[in-house]
Amino acid sequence: MLISPLAPLLDNLAHFVNSEDLSHRIFKVFQALDCDRGGTLSFVEMAEGLRKMKQFSPTIVLTQDDCHRLIRGELCCSGALTPLQFERAIRRELELHMERQVSRDAYFG
Repeated sequence: MLISPLAPLLDNLAHFVNSEDLSHRIFKVFQALDCDRGGTLSFVEMAEGLRKMKQFSPTIVLTQDDCHRLIRGELCCSGALTPLQFERAIRRELELHMERQVSRDAYFG
């Protein structure tokens, strides 16, 4: 079963109360990763920022291939993600993560 390198982050985000709360949580992650405060996230900002987030175990290591799978055409013209594009990508990944959790729980009981 494919496990996302973002699993530690997704496990944390999965405790949202409602859609607004999830959006807020995702935006907080975006802000933490946007180290140059440019309002967009490059692959380097995402990968380095996630790796430096010590609250997640194991450490999140995002490869360029992982990033391409995650963003699936979400890049803006500058080659980076806007907050809305980042949110859509994370919501998609969270949905897949939760489906894998349910399948695993159903299979292993």
